[in-house]
Amino acid sequence: AARRRDQIAALSKIQERQYVAQAGGGDFDVLAAAQENGQWVVYVSFIRNGRQLGGRAIFPRHTEEVRAPDVLTAFLMQFYSNKEVPGNLLVNVLPRSLTSLAEALSSEAGHRVMIDQPQRGPRRRWMALAFTNAVGALRQRAQSATAGRRRMLLLQELFDLAEVPQRVECFDISHTRGEAAVASCVVFSEDGALKNAYRRFNIRDIQGGDDYAAIEQAVHRRYARLQKEGLPLPEIVLIDGGPGQVARAQVALDALAIGCIQLCGIAKGTTRRPGLEMLHIPGWAAARQFDDDDPVLLVIQEIRDEAHRFAITGHRARRGKARQESDLDGIAGVGPKRRVALLRAFGGLRGFRDAGIEDLQRVEGIHLELAQRIYDFFHVGRV
Repeated sequence: AARRRDQIAALSKIQERQYVAQAGGGDFDVLAAAQENGQWVVYVSFIRNGRQLGGRAIFPRHTEEVRAPDVLTAFLMQFYSNKEVPGNLLVNVLPRSLTSLAEALSSEAGHRVMIDQPQRGPRRRWMALAFTNAVGALRQRAQSATAGRRRMLLLQELFDLAEVPQRVECFDISHTRGEAAVASCVVFSEDGALKNAYRRFNIRDIQGGDDYAAIEQAVHRRYARLQKEGLPLPEIVLIDGGPGQVARAQVALDALAIGCIQLCGIAKGTTRRPGLEMLHIPGWAAARQFDDDDPVLLVIQEIRDEAHRFAITGHRARRGKARQESDLDGIAGVGPKRRVALLRAFGGLRGFRDAGIEDLQRVEGIHLELAQRIYDFFHVGRV
C-alpha cells in the first residue's frame, strides 16, 4: 500500500510539471470537493504564474448530510475570509448562489473574483489532479482513523475497560536540576495527537527538583480546570514516572473527587533504554514489563515520548527567558519595569547586548548615564 501511494505521488508530480508547460501563466486556486463514508474533504491547489505552489486537504466538520454545492459554498466563504483571493477560483462543483458568492468574495478581496467549473483543457486537468488528491486524502485519513481505533482498543484491553477510551492524556516534567520546571500534558484520541488540546504548566511554589509534587500540582491544575469549564475528562492518564508519581497523581484526583480515570505510570528501567519500561497501575499486584515490540507498549511509548518532547521544549523556553532576565539583575538602576521595557524593545537579551548607547537611550526610562552603565556591563565588564 505504501509503495502504491508513493507511485501515485510520483505520478502526480510528473502530471503537475506537464500541466505547468501546457497551462501557461495565471494565478488561480483549484478546489475539489470529495466525499466518502459521510466525510467530506476539500483539496485546494494554489497555482501562481502557472505553477503549483502547494496544496492543502481540509476536512469540514458537520457535513454528514450536506451536498457538494453546500459544502463548497460554506467552505469558500470561510476559507477566504482572511486570505488573499486570486482572480479565478476553479471548482469541480458549482456552489449555491454563485453570483452572490462571487460578488461577496470580490468585495472582500477588493478585486473581481470569478468562480468557474472548467470543462476542458489544462485547467480541467488541474481539476482532475486536485480531485485525485482529495480522494487520496480521504483514504489516508480513513487509514489513520483505523490505526487510531486500533490504538484505543489495545489500551482498552490492557486496562480492562468496559468501553473503548475516547481520550488519553499523558504528563511529564522537565527541568534542569530543579530550575524552570515545566509540566506537559498531551492529549490523544482515535484521531491521533490533539495538539490544540495540549497544555503546559509552569510549576511553582515547590522545592526545586521535587518531581512528585510537580506531578501532583500539574494533575490538580489540569483537571480542576476541566471540571470548572465542564469539559470531558480522559478515561486514561499516563504519568512519566513510577509508583511515587502515580500516587501523587492519585492524591490530586482524590482532592477533586474524580474517580473515573485510570492511572498508569511509565517507569524507565535502570539502563533507561526504550523497551525496558515498567508499567505501574493501581490495583495490580506488581509492575509489568512487556516485550519491546509489544503493540500496546509501542502505543504507550509513542504517547509518552510526545509528552516528553512537549515538556522539554517548554522547559527550555522558560529557562532561557529566566536566564535572560537574571543577567540584568546585576545592573544598578534596572528594575523589573525597565527590564521588561528593554526586553520588549530589543526582542530579548541578545538584541540589547548588541545595542549602542544611543539605541538604549531610545527606550523609555533609560537615560544617558544608565545607557552607558548597561553598555559597559556587556562590553567592558560587570559594574
